[in-house]
Amino acid sequence: RFGLSLPDMARLQSTYALFYIAAQLVVVPALQPYAGLRGTLFIGLVIGMLVNLTYLVIPSETWLFPVMALSAMSSIGSPAMNALIANLATGGPRDGANASLATLNSIGSVSHLFGPLLFNMVFSYFLEPGHLPSSSNSWPGSPYALAIVFLIACIALLGLIPEHIFEKASGEGPDSAALAAGASASPGKLEAQDEEEQCEGLVRAA
Repeated sequence: RFGLSLPDMARLQSTYALFYIAAQLVVVPALQPYAGLRGTLFIGLVIGMLVNLTYLVIPSETWLFPVMALSAMSSIGSPAMNALIANLATGGPRDGANASLATLNSIGSVSHLFGPLLFNMVFSYFLEPGHLPSSSNSWPGSPYALAIVFLIACIALLGLIPEHIFEKASGEGPDSAALAAGASASPGKLEAQDEEEQCEGLVRAA
């Protein structure tokens, strides 16, 4: 759209990296104790919506630098999501915890695989004239509009998650004591469980 050169792209990537580090090291530790996991996730999703909306209306490449900084700030929701899954999974059996974290990683891998593919498909479709009510026009901003729709859906799903789930994950709910007890199992107890599982396996093999 703006015909950026390789040096321009490098400066944009450097801007993103700098603000991403600031978001993870400064903003997340300062924000999460006050906003909580749900609030931090919500703010990250809203910032993501603003980023994609800004992509649709910026008039020149100069605006890309503040947009990249804002885009980096939208990453504050990722640690909150990881903390939510990890804290909830820690209270259950170790196999369940491993399965939950593996599922989260798998979903992330799939989205990173098909997300760019979907972006390019939508971009190519609406870049050709004839796919809009005005047949002579194209719409290069269509992938960003689709991203806004997805983010709105994510915010709606976030609102449907019961509050006690976030309280349990943050150690504030009535189940937090049980969660902490499961997470603080002694190494000796875990080793005993491993030995018992190994014995059962040997018995089945015999």
